[in-house]
Amino acid sequence: MVKLQNLLNNSKKVLNFFKFLKINKKQINFFSKEIKNNNLHFKESKDFLNLDPIFYLLIDSLNFCFWNFNDNQIFSYLNKFNSVALAYKIKENLKYANPKFLYKNSEKFYKLLLKNTKGNLLLEKQRILIIKQIGKFLIKNDFYKILSNFNNKDVDLLANFLVRNLPYVFLDVSYKNGFQLNFFKKIRLLISDLISLAGFEFKNQNKLLIFPDYGLPALFIYKNIIELDKKYLNKILNKKIIKKNSDLEIALRSATVVVGSLIKENFKDLFYNQIDRLLWIFYERNKNKIIHHRTLTRFY
Repeated sequence: MVKLQNLLNNSKKVLNFFKFLKINKKQINFFSKEIKNNNLHFKESKDFLNLDPIFYLLIDSLNFCFWNFNDNQIFSYLNKFNSVALAYKIKENLKYANPKFLYKNSEKFYKLLLKNTKGNLLLEKQRILIIKQIGKFLIKNDFYKILSNFNNKDVDLLANFLVRNLPYVFLDVSYKNGFQLNFFKKIRLLISDLISLAGFEFKNQNKLLIFPDYGLPALFIYKNIIELDKKYLNKILNKKIIKKNSDLEIALRSATVVVGSLIKENFKDLFYNQIDRLLWIFYERNKNKIIHHRTLTRFY
């Protein structure tokens, strides 16, 4: 059985193999104070509250690779960008998101999501296949009933169910020197959204940890918390493609999880998913000054 919290200890262990990356713990304390001094708050968008659970399954399954080779081709809709833009499109077309339509007409549903949008989405074939896989899953499973059965139970139980039934969508795993790293960014995000937006409750939600994507490692580099040797830093700054499961990619994601745990020590009254949201707000406010790593993957 996969245990979500095991990612933290395994991340700490694999970081010992990467001499090109260091974590500056002093900067973590400075940054934590900066977050508190900025008095950051987040409010859940009323536009996405209490929707059909299929909405959250779709948006979080398709929540990956919102960067673009051409920065002028960022995906947008009605002055909304990236995942938020896609969320509005999914909500707009939720009436078509019945299991058989998603399975038999996955490409058509995807084209509905693109209607009247600007920019491009990467990995279109993977996105269409994910829609198809979700449709196939929903033909056999009532997602609301499944969530109701897992409600008030440990987050690990739902995570294992999702990985077992939708591996193409959620099996976000890397390996390094015998250690298995269950990053599971999209599962962690989905469970968080089900809690904060859909009203479900799961036990031990701090097992979710920080969600290891591309925005947070970039933020931590920007704040001098993650320190990289010049050779590796230049790959990011020069917008080179970082291969999935390369040492640099694994190191960045592992360091993000560890840094998140150290920041959590300064915010003991918050859950990890709340801290993740605060960090993303900080990232969004400074993203014009930040360059993130670029990895082509359907997992984040």
